[in-house]
Amino acid sequence: MIDNSILYKSANGRAAVMNAYDETVRRWPVQPESLVVDTRHGKTHILAVGNADAPPLFFFHGWNGSACGTASELDLPLLAQHFRIYSPDTIGQSGRSAPNRPTVKGDAYGEWIVDLLDGLKIDRAYVSGISGGGYLTLKIAAYAPERVIKGFAIASAGLISLARPPLKFLLSTIPAFIYPHPATTRIFVRAVSAPGIPFSSEHEEMARGMALLFRHFRMIGSPGLLTDAELRRITAPMYILMGEHDVACSPKPSVERAQRLIANVQTEMVLGGGHVLNLDKPGLATEKMLAFFTT
Repeated sequence: MIDNSILYKSANGRAAVMNAYDETVRRWPVQPESLVVDTRHGKTHILAVGNADAPPLFFFHGWNGSACGTASELDLPLLAQHFRIYSPDTIGQSGRSAPNRPTVKGDAYGEWIVDLLDGLKIDRAYVSGISGGGYLTLKIAAYAPERVIKGFAIASAGLISLARPPLKFLLSTIPAFIYPHPATTRIFVRAVSAPGIPFSSEHEEMARGMALLFRHFRMIGSPGLLTDAELRRITAPMYILMGEHDVACSPKPSVERAQRLIANVQTEMVLGGGHVLNLDKPGLATEKMLAFFTT
């Protein structure tokens, strides 16, 4: 039997999170295929949609999350007209992959993604991700640049150190850690949204999902920081989309470092956008990604 105690506070807690995962996937507008790929870092579960013969697009979810949230982060019906979309449950996080947590220092996550590509018999792919998934996008583009056609990182981690998170972000998480409940996770969701954004049903759904994780899941630390040498190794065209009010990933220094070190990069600061760009500006990331990947 697989020991999930590294990830969850109890077996019942894991069951509650997995039930919520399955219910979320049942509501996807395009029903995915469920795949499992063996990697050197553990078995990895993937949700896949779109024509199997279409160009492959990997999308990595946010840190501590899971692939079930992909349908709220992207316009899947639109993208599935152009790509075969693979959304992996990152190992060691709250999806259905192996309970293995490799260090964010070194090459482990790059190795993991290469193993996914090899296991699916994919030579080269388009790659994207949001927040911690942006870190993974940059990581594979640096670790195996020959495997990436183009990369698109949304509200991306990996460009500045998150060892000491911005104070507003840190303060918003404390109530949820102390008392995990939708009332406290709403504080977190409001903090990572742009000022003045109305609290929608999608924001409320995120708050309830975060409450479940804070209650039952053992949160993993911050995504890694790519070194200068890693960022200089990126050769694929990259697009980095940041919200001007991102309290998690400090957009201005993130963009400045990307522009300084990545040879072929486009950056954009979204006015009126926070860290959760998919909620603050619905559809924008998909629109920008599709335009970038298809030109």
